[in-house]
Amino acid sequence: MATKPKTMIALALAAKTTNEARRTLEAYAGKVDLAELRIDGMLECNLQALLDDKPCPVIVTNRPVWEGGRCEDDEFKRIGALLEAAAAGAEHIDCELAAVERLGHRALGGAKLILSHHDFVRMPDLPQALHRCHAAGADIAKAVGMASSLLDAAVALRAL
Repeated sequence: MATKPKTMIALALAAKTTNEARRTLEAYAGKVDLAELRIDGMLECNLQALLDDKPCPVIVTNRPVWEGGRCEDDEFKRIGALLEAAAAGAEHIDCELAAVERLGHRALGGAKLILSHHDFVRMPDLPQALHRCHAAGADIAKAVGMASSLLDAAVALRAL
């Protein structure tokens, strides 16, 4: 008999400052399984202070504008923040499939790599996108598309 997958609840956190993010993490720690820290939207971010003794597991995302995020930093600085988050104890970092080569073969410590592919115009070939993420070294693959019909929902269900 197949084991039923565990349902997990993740909180997407769009705080503006380290203190605000930390307060929100502490407020929801007992209610969620993990939190996604969207540092690309933060006006001020001290990763070490944010991740020291964090109350729950985290995903750190620093999404660039070209993939629907708010980070306008150059790629060296943007990817550097993800590597800093991994070194500071983040359980996961989320990087775009299109930017995975910028990570190089750098060690991520204990952090798991989530590779993401986003298409905000149409529904991509989700199985192919997920396969490309795994082939590029993802521990976890994430593919997002824009559904424009009920048939597009079927594409997502088939990918599952």
